[in-house]
Amino acid sequence: MSGREIYLKFIVFVILIIIGICRTEEEVHVLARKILKSSDLFDQNIMKDHYPIAWTEVNTKAIIDNDRLFKKYKECLTTEHPISCPRMVMEFKKLIPEMIDTLCAKCLPIHIEKFKEAVTYICHHRRADYDQVRREKDPDGAIQEKFEEKFGKVDC
Repeated sequence: MSGREIYLKFIVFVILIIIGICRTEEEVHVLARKILKSSDLFDQNIMKDHYPIAWTEVNTKAIIDNDRLFKKYKECLTTEHPISCPRMVMEFKKLIPEMIDTLCAKCLPIHIEKFKEAVTYICHHRRADYDQVRREKDPDGAIQEKFEEKFGKVDC
C-alpha cells in the first residue's frame, strides 16, 4: 500500500471521528474495518495499471524456510495443473508470462525489490531448487539476463 493510500485512509478515519459518525471506540473500529475491506476496490481502481500491491506483503522468507510450504508453492508455480493452490499464487502464476514478455511493465519498484529479495533468498537457501527451476524455465538464461539488464543484478 502506498504512502498516499495510507494517508487517505487515515484522513477518512479522522474525519469520521470528528463528524461524530462513530460514538464509541468499538464503532470506530468496526467502521475502520469496513473502510479497510472496501480499500481493495479502491486499490484496484488506483492500481489498475499495476500488479496487486498485496504481493509485496507476502512473507517470502517464511515460505522459503518452511519445507512443506515451499514444496507446495514451487509445485503450484511450476507444474501445468497443480492441485489445491492458494488463489494469490494462481493469480501470480497466470501473470508470469505477461511479466516476462513485458519485462514487468506493470511492476512497481516495491514489486521488483521484493522479487529480487525472494530470488536472492531462494538462491542462497535452496540452491538446488533454484538451479532446477532455472534449468526448466530459463535454460539459456535469457529471461534472467533481460531482467538483470533492466533492474540490476540479482545477488546469487
